[in-house]
Amino acid sequence: MNIKQLIPEKEFTGNQNIPDIEIYNCTSNYKKRGKNTLLFLLPGVNFDTYELIPFYLKSDAAAIITESKDKFPKTKIPIIEVKSARRAYAFAMSKISEINYEKLTFIGVTGTNGKTTTATMIRKILEYNGKRVGFIGTGKIEFEDKKYMDAYYSMTSPDPDILYPIIKDMQSHGCEIIVMEASSHALTLEKLAPINYKIGIFTGLSHEHLEFHGSMEKYYLAKEKLIKNCELAIINFDDPWGKHLYEKYESKATGIGVVWRSDVSATEVENYGLCGIGYIYKGKNFITRIKLPIPGLYNIYNSMLAFDAAYKLNITPKDIKLAFESIDHIDGRCECIFDEITVIIDYAHTPLALESVLKTIIADKDYLQKLILVFGCGGERDPSKRPIMAKIAEKYADKIIITNDNPRREDEGAIIDAIVSGFTQKKYAVIRDRAEAITYAVKSASIGDIVLIAGKGHEKYIIDKDGYHHFDEKEIITDALKLRKCEE
Repeated sequence: MNIKQLIPEKEFTGNQNIPDIEIYNCTSNYKKRGKNTLLFLLPGVNFDTYELIPFYLKSDAAAIITESKDKFPKTKIPIIEVKSARRAYAFAMSKISEINYEKLTFIGVTGTNGKTTTATMIRKILEYNGKRVGFIGTGKIEFEDKKYMDAYYSMTSPDPDILYPIIKDMQSHGCEIIVMEASSHALTLEKLAPINYKIGIFTGLSHEHLEFHGSMEKYYLAKEKLIKNCELAIINFDDPWGKHLYEKYESKATGIGVVWRSDVSATEVENYGLCGIGYIYKGKNFITRIKLPIPGLYNIYNSMLAFDAAYKLNITPKDIKLAFESIDHIDGRCECIFDEITVIIDYAHTPLALESVLKTIIADKDYLQKLILVFGCGGERDPSKRPIMAKIAEKYADKIIITNDNPRREDEGAIIDAIVSGFTQKKYAVIRDRAEAITYAVKSASIGDIVLIAGKGHEKYIIDKDGYHHFDEKEIITDALKLRKCEE
């Protein structure tokens, strides 16, 4: 392929002479050299990548794609200017991977909370009904039994050099439908630009990622890109941002609601506590009762979004119901371990998610049971949410243990101090080592108590200044439960 075949014409700026060079590879890594390689200089998020120009010029690339030719000195290497280098890179990786989009159906899920649960539910419904489904989501990329990433993979939407070759591989092995989470970062950075989504789903918006977006309005605009570019939209109408989104794209949107009357609604809600939920699903042309063995009233929204997506792909209501009943848990999402105490693992790392799971537990427990909460906040992520989460924790939990949660390169003490600043009562303790904090919580709980471990969910690692390390909360909980029995 040549450069004009890899990058759509509208992406180039001005009237440029685009050389007719055969391209075999595309990369943004200047260390990967080759005379038939198209090299992309992507703008940095936290670093001025134009400082790397001398290294790019040392390459023997066929051409360099950039957003600013003026920053390059005279060179024999063709320098080609585009409006968005990241967008051009996504298109180039998509083209060079030779994906046949006509033979694939894409479902994208975006929103602050509920992406993984909703996407997983859709995947399970489709697989239950015989569809061959690829899954691209937070910490997981899979097609049937094949896992594409290792246990330390942590992204929601991978970079183009990973994403498009994987989509091609899934297609080569018979994949029909790809269900994927679309993060606000990926949408902002144009990683997903070449994908035409059959269905775009918006789960809702709450406080998160403001260190990247700067404001809730910009965060919303990033999420809107998915809905703008999909064929059919399914939107949480009860969410204020979702309502605005629905009104803007009403001609192609289905609104789902519990509080507000919408196209699809839920009535006669039944809360079975940690054993699940039930409700009557009212579609446009039918009514059916849903029983879901997954706890949390918020999962009414996730399951309604998943139901409507599957229905739009011609899965019958009966078969969707049967698929729901077969889902016993979703990894790291209000996942319960029952013993003489109940331990719950949940990915909640935003204020809304933490409050939602705490409310679910409070509704289920009796007045004799104590709720012990273990949580922290990730480093190098929105610091403004830290005291907010402390206030939420204090409102619902009987005892709180503050600990580390992927501190990355940020000072652990500073993160914990920011959390602690939100407390008004002295019912918390600080145990920095997360394994020690979990073990202490499990061992100190009285029989019948509930321990919530929040923040990491499905993750099998912890990230600190030295990088990734194995960290499996289920293993730690299992060992702590054994210690309880040994010490009785």
